[in-house]
Order: sequence, then structure tokens, then C-alpha cells
Amino acid sequence: MEADAVVTPVRRGADRRDRPARPVEGACGRAATDARTRPAVLAGRRVPLLLSGTRRAVVPYVVRAAERLPRVRVDDGRGDAHLHAGLPARLGRSVVLGGVQATDASSLAERRGGIRGLRSGLVMRVVVLTTSYPRWDGDAAGRFVADAVERLRAKIEVDVVSAQSFRHFGIAYGHGVLENVKRSPWLGALVPLMLGSFVHAARDAARDADLLHAHWLPAGWVAARTEKPFVVTLHGTDVMLAERLPGFARAVLRRARVVIGVSTAIADAARRFGAHDVRVIPNGVDLPATGGTESEPPHVLYAGRLSKEKGVLELVQAARGLPLVVVGDGPLRKRVPQARGFVPRDELERLYAEAAVVACPSRREGFGVTCLEAMAYGKPVVAGDVGGLRDLVVDGETGLLVPPRDPPALRAALERLLRDRDLRLRLGAAARERARARFSWDRVVDDTLAAYAAASGTMSR
Repeated sequence: MEADAVVTPVRRGADRRDRPARPVEGACGRAATDARTRPAVLAGRRVPLLLSGTRRAVVPYVVRAAERLPRVRVDDGRGDAHLHAGLPARLGRSVVLGGVQATDASSLAERRGGIRGLRSGLVMRVVVLTTSYPRWDGDAAGRFVADAVERLRAKIEVDVVSAQSFRHFGIAYGHGVLENVKRSPWLGALVPLMLGSFVHAARDAARDADLLHAHWLPAGWVAARTEKPFVVTLHGTDVMLAERLPGFARAVLRRARVVIGVSTAIADAARRFGAHDVRVIPNGVDLPATGGTESEPPHVLYAGRLSKEKGVLELVQAARGLPLVVVGDGPLRKRVPQARGFVPRDELERLYAEAAVVACPSRREGFGVTCLEAMAYGKPVVAGDVGGLRDLVVDGETGLLVPPRDPPALRAALERLLRDRDLRLRLGAAARERARARFSWDRVVDDTLAAYAAASGTMSR
């Protein structure tokens, strides 16, 4: 792909007429020449999307795989330039700028061993809807969603509509929609506009999809507006949103064919709000080749958002005088002066390897990605006895659970592990084995595909 690719905006009048696309050599050795354009929305502006003549397929400017792709310069025709993620290098149907490359989806299904969709002979196509997704290489936003998408693409076609695909008025990122509105209530007036833009982009992407997979309740509401069957995955903030807007939550969850909770606690909450087919499918994790060697003297690591719900203030109080490394950012950054801020992924991996103990003292937690990653590195975790952390940490076997908001109990657990190297190694080894056995990506993908099959009425083949 050229570095300075230009997308020409659709203008009124004659410029909206159908026009031929450049021939693009297809995966089956033929050129996909029968294509036409239609308008769609990109970052709040209408731009042409190409449709294949043999099999309609939106050229996925709505598809984001930003964790693997270069940024490309997009000229909006008004003298303004915007940076967007480039087109994905690997999709169920191959795509290049300026045309649609034909793909033999039937043979793809055979090669991948995936499940077929409702369209005869074609591999299932799923569109993921999410308000959080990596915008550039190394971006932590929605990283776990992108990790799942990447692995699902080995089995089925997956396109992604993220906040970068439509005009989100600046409220989808940063602290997240719910927190942003809480901090600045006037932003609430923009939420309907953002959702309307989201619905438009989702409908465009979902025209030939078998199924939609929404992450978070707002994306579930969008999925319900497309008239396609959909699955919704609930994360930690969804429980708070459901408690504040129970009618909204019930309307989404009762429409969903399958509701996925990333932890038992979230799945239980979904049932309380009227969900029918509810399944627990956690986030997955990659196990490093080794857990690394802890540095001397042994120290405690905290990695994550610096906010009240993460228990970071209790940790600072409990660890006073103890060796503590803090990485992350958030609204409490000024109250955690030793915090290093967010660090690149390779640096975080080094910190996991060198830590003796990892602290996850959350007051509430939907899942606990940091906790799971620490377990994959064979580190004992001291975690709050709340929510999704209970699914991860087996008290006294893979780590230690402590009551939330209890600095003395937290300090006692940290001191116990820092003093006893044998206990650290025993709990860490058990934690790594639990991560391997219960939270592998293979297992997560298989369970997700089973949910897709149930939601769409298809069977695995």
C-alpha cells in the first residue's frame, strides 16, 4: 500500500454515478473488475466504498487492525488530512486500496476448519462492534478485543467497526464513554449523535454478515439496530451502566442471541437483567516461554489504571516502606508520585518477569487482565476478593485474596509473600499452570465459535 493513499470524497451530482474499479488480481487467479461505489461514512464524512460484483463486500475502512498496520494519510478533499489505520494485511476476503480482491471463501472454510455461515458454501463472516480498539501500534485501548479478533480470523472472517470508523465526538477513548460523561456531564448530549454515527457504520459493514459481535452494552444497542442476529460480550463497566440504566440494559440483553460474560460475576449480572443464553468466556492469554527471573531485592509490581476502583490508594498506603513499582496512568496519577506512566509492551513484559509479587487490589473488577498476565509469567498475585478476580485467583493455591478497601490485610499478604520465596515459587508455578489450562486462546476461540454457531443457527464443521 502506498504511504500517502488518498480517498476522494463523494460529491453531489454526477460524481455519485457508478464507476469502474481498477482490476485487482483475485485469490482465485481472476480479476475482480465488476465493482461499483456507494457512499458511506468515514470519520464523520461520506466517502466511497467499493462493492464487489461477484459477492458484495464493503472495502473495510470500517475494519481496524491497528495493532499490526501502518497509519495512512487520508485527504478529505477540504485541505484537511487525517491519520487512520491502514487496511488489514490478512482478512477472510483480501482487500486492497481501490478494489476488492476476490476470495474463495468456501476453500477458506476448509483450510481453516472454521464454521460456515448462512450463505451457502461461505465461511462465516462476523462483524465486531466495539467502542474501544487499538488506534496505533502499541495502543492499549481495547487490546484484549484486538487479540481475540486476530485469533478468530484464523477460523472465520472477522471485520471490525471501532470508534475510529465513525464520528465519535472524542468521547469513546480516554477514560471511556461512561467515565468521560461522568466527568463532563455536557458530553452526554453527544452520546445520541455518536450512537447514530455508530449505527450507520455498523449497518454498512453488516450488509453481508452472518452475525454481529458487540463488545459492551452501547455496541449491543447498535447491533440491535441492524436487524442482524448478534452476540454481546459484557465487560466490567457494563454492570455499572446496567445498574444506572436498567431498562436500556434489559432491552439489549433480551434481544441478544447469546450474552457472554468475561467472568462469572458479570454473567450472573447479565441473568439478573433478563439475558437468556449466558456463557462465561474469559479473555485469553499467551504464555511466555519462561516466567523470567525476579530481580533482587524482591519487589511488588502494580500495572494498570490509577483510579479508585483499582484500589491503588489502598496499595500506596499498604506498601509504604515496601519495594513497589507502579506503571500506569489515570486520574490519581498525582497521588501516586512514583508511577512511571504507561510503558511499551516489551517493557511491561520485562517488568512482569522481574517482579516477585503482582498486586491487583481492586475494589471491583469485571475480569482482571493484569492479574491473568502476571499468572502467565508465573507470579503470585495478591488480589481483591471481588468480581472476576475470584475466577482467576484460587486463594492459597495460585495467589492470595484479600478483602477490598483493607490496607492492613493487603500489607500482610504482600509482606508474607516478599518474606517467603518458596511460597512465592509454589503459588507462581500453580498460577502459570492455571493460566495455561483455563485461559488459553485456543480454548477461548473454541468457546467463542460455539457461541457464534448457537447464535446464528449453524453448526461447526
